[in-house]
Amino acid sequence: MGEKPLDKKELDDVFAAARANNPQVREDLLLWIVEEAEAPAEPEALPMPIPNKPETRQPVKAPPVFAPVLVQLGGWRALAGLGAASLLGIWIGTNVPETLDVLSLEASVAAQAYDAAEAFAPSYSELLSEG
Repeated sequence: MGEKPLDKKELDDVFAAARANNPQVREDLLLWIVEEAEAPAEPEALPMPIPNKPETRQPVKAPPVFAPVLVQLGGWRALAGLGAASLLGIWIGTNVPETLDVLSLEASVAAQAYDAAEAFAPSYSELLSEG
């Protein structure tokens, strides 16, 4: 880590020394490799193929029915979120908290005010009917 980087001349010297050192493979090693490659394989060294017996084959399974639907919804995580949101919606729908009663009361008051304001201002459909 504390060494300085080599400049171009020093780097060229290192590469020239590496090119000058040309290691040779021993002749006896080359002869042994060639003999092993050319020697016929012994029959007991070869793996024997296992015949396909009907009882050992695995039955082909039909593709799952809901897999494409699951992929289109976004996977298991999205499906879990959708299920949790659905259950929460059912729970809130059956057990209405008091705060939702207040919010629905305010929404109904706002809807009544909107209906009252509509009497003074024409709606879009009335503008279309006038021509």
